[in-house]
Amino acid sequence: MGKISVGEFIEGVKKNYKEKLTTKEATELVAAVIETIKENLETEGSSVGFSEFGVFKVTKRSARKGRNPKTGEAVDVPEKLSIKFKSKVRQ
Repeated sequence: MGKISVGEFIEGVKKNYKEKLTTKEATELVAAVIETIKENLETEGSSVGFSEFGVFKVTKRSARKGRNPKTGEAVDVPEKLSIKFKSKVRQ
């Protein structure tokens, strides 16, 4: 399975949930889950894990030198927080 759209994901939630959900209810459920994950990934070192799925973890990316691809000019890229995902799903 490749990339799916949000709409396809919501349809999957509707199909796999034990009770019948409307599209609106499934959309709200997905939005609530995503918002909860985002709220818990606001600081360096924080993580959200799902035992059968994987772990989202916040890491710090160090400041570095980069290049403007159009001009080739050197630019400073500041340090920032980044989210990494490590899958527990085996292929």
